[in-house]
Amino acid sequence: MNEEQVLGVIPNVKSGVLGQKTYNLVATNKGIIVAQLTSSMIKEEAKRVAEELKEQGAGRLKRMGATMTAGINLYKRYFSMPVADIISETKGNFSIGQNQVKAIRIKTNNFSDKGKDQHELTIKWSGGKSKFNFSDISPKVVKDILRQTFGDIVK
Repeated sequence: MNEEQVLGVIPNVKSGVLGQKTYNLVATNKGIIVAQLTSSMIKEEAKRVAEELKEQGAGRLKRMGATMTAGINLYKRYFSMPVADIISETKGNFSIGQNQVKAIRIKTNNFSDKGKDQHELTIKWSGGKSKFNFSDISPKVVKDILRQTFGDIVK
């Protein structure tokens, strides 16, 4: 039996009323893990980055700038974490197995008031329908990541 492996991450997607929750969608060879990005995770990362830069002798402004953007790159750690640890990381994390997914649709270029193109990813699965908005990665890259597991059901 093949071990579940991380194939890619769709970072910093928003969901919920007014996009109030942030997630990283971790694509594996067996499905998708919806990994919630909590404020405490961002605070911990900001503290870690600030301490690391302070040890390196970085100035106050550089440390402040780095802590303000600390959560943006948190998704990178999923490439080196065991899948079971990703799923159990927070209570808000869950996985959607490959055989549970009925359709995946990506809608592109919904211009937002924040000056970035907002794209929409909709996953229809046995547990319902989940919608996510993303802007940190191109729709083509998202399709390429998801097609590795889900093939032609990604539209």
